[in-house]
Amino acid sequence: MIYEVKRLCRVLDVNRSSYRTDRPEPVWQLDFSEFETTAGGTWRLAGCRDCWSKYELGWHVSPATNRHDVIVAIEITLKEAELLAGARLVDLAPRDPDGTVQPLDTIVTDKGGSFSSFRLEAFIAKHSELRHVRMRVRIPG
Repeated sequence: MIYEVKRLCRVLDVNRSSYRTDRPEPVWQLDFSEFETTAGGTWRLAGCRDCWSKYELGWHVSPATNRHDVIVAIEITLKEAELLAGARLVDLAPRDPDGTVQPLDTIVTDKGGSFSSFRLEAFIAKHSELRHVRMRVRIPG
């Protein structure tokens, strides 16, 4: 796993020495897990994990894996992260000289259909403290 995080940081062109040590690294991995029930059904859990601390920032349980479920999972993640940080992430995010908010956290997903929708990209665009990076399937997991 350490190799995967280092590789991911290289892919994202992240300078590890610039990370703050008082908070988890700003790389989160979001994906779905499937669990079959004894009655023959399937539940899907959308979870977002901080790659440094391995902390799960909330789960969304659903019978589907669509863009709506991804957005709800990110909303849960943001609420949990803000609760842990004690402030809104947009207030903690760095700003450029013009005052424009720069991304504080990067959400990494694969290129599955639920992660490549226009609605998801529009949701991320409204949250300037976030950046979304799509990797090929099964990377970094």
